Amino acid sequence: MGETVERACIREAFEETNINVKILNLIGVFSDPKRDPRGHNISIAFKCVPVSENEKPLAKDDAKTLEIIPLDKILDLKLAFDHLDIIKASGIL
Repeated sequence: MGETVERACIREAFEETNINVKILNLIGVFSDPKRDPRGHNISIAFKCVPVSENEKPLAKDDAKTLEIIPLDKILDLKLAFDHLDIIKASGIL
């Protein structure tokens, strides 16, 4: 509450990963009531890049671990809910 979704994206990226990002574009709004079995959740996804090459990834806040995955390995992962659909909507795969 009290901040734009764009500002929340930038803040959350840093809080979870220690990486300062800038938003390139909106990927989409994902609001299907059945997308998350825990309850109706809405995600607003942005395509972001690190602000600099000197960013140091680190799991922070409520993230237990952090791993940078090469794009060609994403399809090998088992992702939660509709997260693969969101990645595909970004156009990076």
